[in-house]
Amino acid sequence: MDFFFTLAACNTVVVAKYPHRDAMNASGMIVPNESANSSSINVVDTSSNTTTTSIGSSSWGPNRVLRGFLSFSRPLSPIASSPHSTPPHTPEALPRYAAPTTLTANYDQSSTSVSITLNPISQSNGLENVRICDLESQPNSSPLRPSLLNIQAAQIYNPNFTRDSRSPTPSPMDITPIYEAESPDELALVDAAYKYGFRLLRRTLHNILISLPGYGLCEYEVLHVLPFDSNRKMMSIIVCHPDTQEKILYCKGADSAILDRLNRGVDDKTKFRIFRTQQHLNSFSKKGLRVLCMAKRVLTDTEYKDWTMKHKEAENSLSNRDHKLQESYSRIEKNLNLIGATGIEDRLQDGVPETIQALRNAGIVVWVLTGDKQETAINIAYSCALFVPNMEILKLNARTKDQAERTIQFYLRQIEQEEEVRQRAQMQGTAQGNGAEASNGARMEFSAVNDNNRRQNGPSEQRGLVVDGRTLVYILDRRANLKKPFLTLAGKCSAALCCRATPLQKSLIVRSAKDDLKVLTLAVGDGANDVSMIQTADVGVGISGVEGRQAVMASDYAIARFRHLEKLLLVHGHWCYDRLSRIILYFFYKNASFVLILLCYQLYNGFSGSSMIDQMYLMVFNLLFTSIPPILVGIYDKDAPAEVLLAQPRLYVQGREGRLYKPHSFWVNILDAVYQSIVLFFFSAVLHEDSNTGMYQFGMTVTHACLIAQSLHIAIETKSWTVILVFGLVLSFIMFYGFGVLYTMTCVACLGEPSQYGELAYALRSPLHWLTIILTATLAVLPRFVVRAVICSMSPDDITQALIDNKGSQQKDFMVSWSRSTSDSSVYRR
Repeated sequence: MDFFFTLAACNTVVVAKYPHRDAMNASGMIVPNESANSSSINVVDTSSNTTTTSIGSSSWGPNRVLRGFLSFSRPLSPIASSPHSTPPHTPEALPRYAAPTTLTANYDQSSTSVSITLNPISQSNGLENVRICDLESQPNSSPLRPSLLNIQAAQIYNPNFTRDSRSPTPSPMDITPIYEAESPDELALVDAAYKYGFRLLRRTLHNILISLPGYGLCEYEVLHVLPFDSNRKMMSIIVCHPDTQEKILYCKGADSAILDRLNRGVDDKTKFRIFRTQQHLNSFSKKGLRVLCMAKRVLTDTEYKDWTMKHKEAENSLSNRDHKLQESYSRIEKNLNLIGATGIEDRLQDGVPETIQALRNAGIVVWVLTGDKQETAINIAYSCALFVPNMEILKLNARTKDQAERTIQFYLRQIEQEEEVRQRAQMQGTAQGNGAEASNGARMEFSAVNDNNRRQNGPSEQRGLVVDGRTLVYILDRRANLKKPFLTLAGKCSAALCCRATPLQKSLIVRSAKDDLKVLTLAVGDGANDVSMIQTADVGVGISGVEGRQAVMASDYAIARFRHLEKLLLVHGHWCYDRLSRIILYFFYKNASFVLILLCYQLYNGFSGSSMIDQMYLMVFNLLFTSIPPILVGIYDKDAPAEVLLAQPRLYVQGREGRLYKPHSFWVNILDAVYQSIVLFFFSAVLHEDSNTGMYQFGMTVTHACLIAQSLHIAIETKSWTVILVFGLVLSFIMFYGFGVLYTMTCVACLGEPSQYGELAYALRSPLHWLTIILTATLAVLPRFVVRAVICSMSPDDITQALIDNKGSQQKDFMVSWSRSTSDSSVYRR
């Protein structure tokens, strides 16, 4: 009985009649929830049909065992938002929660005076397995009408139910309360207790109403709630028994926390019970279940009073309050009696193994930081493809600092020996010309060195590191000086798994990897425990799920499922790096080439300070004429389709290694800008040597040629042509000619500058103008075009080769057939 009571009471579950609705609308305004105050759950005492007593009423004594029915009281005055209409007609079946619960109960039968049958309640008993469809999806529904008053649903499960039934109030067993909690694990445990007859019906700050099999309705007074925290890894509740008035402490938490606080001075029967529970915990963990332990302690009045007095002092303390509260929790959470353990199946989302495997194929090192038990975490690591069957697992389970240091140094020495043997084998294979035999000899030699006969002939990608929370305490301690050796060991492994890690430890591990290993880190999580880790990483990704939106609100990117991480990184991340790299280099080139033309003119005119380009053109050239195409390329350009990037995760290496933007890339583009500016100016000057062209007309020609050269340059850099990109290029020329017409035809003497009247029109009518811009623009971009063509033909990069292979495979999928008799041909896909 204590076991199931702990499942139902030791939690933060809220009991409601209606599904939770966010009080904040899309505009950020708080909308009052009228349904919350429109009706209430009352208890009708069977001894008197004329009195209705509220569950929260003070007339209920703590020692009173209640037997009654639950009824719903309607509001006295109608509410405009609750029209009187027929309830929804379509019932849908439970399950209410997705996570099943495996239970192991250890309790003393002699402490219970009532015989209890611990069997799940039949699925056909009552209406607990009926859920009415969403009220908002039904046009004729009342949001204030309880779903269990649905006449049509009641008739389905009870053929004798009629509208004229003389019993308007269902029994407590017929009403399914709606449970809401921050953790889906707590919902699963409360639901499991509900199925076994221990039904949580009402919860307030000071009372808990539970329907117990054999007792009926019982109200327990809540004296204290010791909330869960990541340091204790447990939570507790102190209640007053309604019959015996005993103060009982019920605890629920991780096995490592509960088992260390058990009363060891007990009889052999209790010791055997603890041993059997540990076996069950190991069995649950190997199956990948998330395990918890339950314990209790009966407090004497003296113990409770003394603890309460000191606990209030800790709560009211203004200095070092958290530390004093932890000490207060430790004083009472000891000498516990084990009452049971649970195992909750934490099902993986769809696509998790495939996503992790794709990330590993992309060269991304994946570390999993979890609070689960080590056996559970390892089982999940295998199921999600973090660990593969032929991978060597290195475990760090130390109980002292010296033991942690010795274990880390041992693994490092073994890895160094492996690398030396592999290098020697490669050298022997090169010298003898027989690499296969040398590799076999090296493996035999290393087998003699390694007594454990571990598989060491593979690369570092075949190692996985497992470390528990207690070892992390020593590793993250600055005084221990173990962080650097640990990170060195972790760097030689392709995957790492940290078990029983607290939120602070998760954050410290991410910070250590970022600062000490000098790598870019991405943290992904879905719960409040992952917030600090997400905020510490370079990139934080939050998954919106049943555990709330704390992780999403603290993240840089939000996704709905873990499998979306593959597309976020391998597709959008790849595109983002490719676009930014090329466009940043283009902007450097674009600004340098235009400015260097003015420098060339100063060399030509002896640094007189005059400018051949009008001041208005100097101001708007980068702003209007050449800004739209690179922006559109930076937003819409794709160097490879998403299907190709997802099918070949290895292509992510281009962004991971930063191949597009290297230190020399900047100087290559600057040299290209210098070359183009020289060609654009001096070739134009040579062509206009003996002409009567004026300075501003010559400047108009050079500006026009520079615009065409930069447009051709961005066209060469564009990987995928779309209507938007073509429109951007056309719009640039429209703005150039449009601005020129308006400025040179209307502004005769603007801003005190020399008149540009008719310069554009005169230039466009000149054949020499068109000859100059075509010749100079072509010569300016010709070297870049030739280099690109040669590289793509002779030595294509991974992306280009993947596109060529993909195009070839698509062509092979089609076959052409020709009929001699009908002279018809057809193309079909094989």
